[in-house]
Amino acid sequence: MPAVQRMEGPLSYPLKKEFLMNVKCVVVALLASLITVPAVAEEEKAAKKKRNQGARKSAAVLVLKQLEPVGLTEDQIAKIKEIGAASTEKMKSIREEAGLTPEIMKKRAAAQKSLREAGKKGKDLAAAINEEAGLNEAQAAALVKINESRQKFHKDVIAILTDEQKEKLPAKLQRLTNAGERKNKGQAKAGQRPAKRKAQAKAKADSADAE
Repeated sequence: MPAVQRMEGPLSYPLKKEFLMNVKCVVVALLASLITVPAVAEEEKAAKKKRNQGARKSAAVLVLKQLEPVGLTEDQIAKIKEIGAASTEKMKSIREEAGLTPEIMKKRAAAQKSLREAGKKGKDLAAAINEEAGLNEAQAAALVKINESRQKFHKDVIAILTDEQKEKLPAKLQRLTNAGERKNKGQAKAGQRPAKRKAQAKAKADSADAE
């Protein structure tokens, strides 16, 4: 059987050409990745900034949308935007101090949906939602403060309207303003109930130990 001869020396032209093409593809891919990664990161940063700006404007934007039939003046629109920005920053500060993260609020929203679908309603609903979502007393109290801030914003907006404009005020905004007061009372009680139950359980345990 004849021995296989080993190829030595420089690569043949076709092999050399293929090798160079492969190297070129690798280099191009590396350069593309170096350009793409920073670009994607920059896009994500810009998108996050845009979402944050949208969140800061949301309070005023929503109300301005509802007040379109009223016929606001430019001065009134500017004032509402100013009040809305201050209100949004205040609510953001309350959420951060209480540790009400987006994850917790998402969990609370899911608990609210689940309990309502289960037929839970009435004055115990808020307490059940907070308990199901794992909110502590400080977080439940923070929700009350947030609703109070939102309620004050709506009242401040209505206060700058003329009597004629108030007559054109959408019923939804009127209901929202009135419902906020009732909701705050319910949530304030809801925030107190977990602590009350713990105190009762502790008193019962102490009584059992004494016996």
